[in-house]
Amino acid sequence: MASKPSFIYWDSNVFLHYFEATPQYIVTLDGIIEQLRHTQGKLLTSTIARVEVAFVQDERTQKKLDPAIEQKMDAMWADYSLIEFVELNDLIAKNARTLMRQAILRKNSLRPFDAIHLASADWAKAVEIHTYEPKWLKFGNGALINCPIKEPYVAAPPLPGIYP
Repeated sequence: MASKPSFIYWDSNVFLHYFEATPQYIVTLDGIIEQLRHTQGKLLTSTIARVEVAFVQDERTQKKLDPAIEQKMDAMWADYSLIEFVELNDLIAKNARTLMRQAILRKNSLRPFDAIHLASADWAKAVEIHTYEPKWLKFGNGALINCPIKEPYVAAPPLPGIYP
């Protein structure tokens, strides 16, 4: 019996760092992708990530769009062997609203798109949520959702020749 692939949910800011090839993060992010391809795991994100990740920082600051960046984004979004999207539906929207309301009780705030990401990961049964947003770390492990929320990491560094 084939096992179900594990899903690691990436917040939009993780994709931004991947597309920007942020020096302190890119080795880890490439390592995660390599491991997922080897284990047949997948990245998971909400369809709203396609909107949130419209351009990279250099494009914003220079006010000039780079077609190569858009091609890289489109290639990632179209790679269904690596990524699956969670469509916003009524159950996710209601859960996102509930998460925002629960955050208020904890004297925190949760923006709508962030709540949608958390609710999407919860709905899709992601094994982990990866983000570079430190404020999110307090919402996982049963605080608002049961899924652990962590900064992206590679479980074990890839060894040369291990991954094809």
